[in-house]
Amino acid sequence: MNTLTVIGLGAGDFNQLQMGVYKKLKAARKLYVRTVDHPVLEELSAEGLQFESFDAVYEKHNSFQPVYEEIAEKL
Repeated sequence: MNTLTVIGLGAGDFNQLQMGVYKKLKAARKLYVRTVDHPVLEELSAEGLQFESFDAVYEKHNSFQPVYEEIAEKL
């Protein structure tokens, strides 16, 4: 059975990211992010982490309900 772990990146920049969260992100096989518009992701990308964002899903819909349904279906 697969496991899905949901982790919040916080509201700050990379220096404010909790170490435990950082370690889990580094150890993950696959990363999905709600949006690439987060200050932490630039630094993580520079470290070689790759992730898939749901920005296109947000842009496709006019309200949040279909966005969340599509993201849940994908995951």
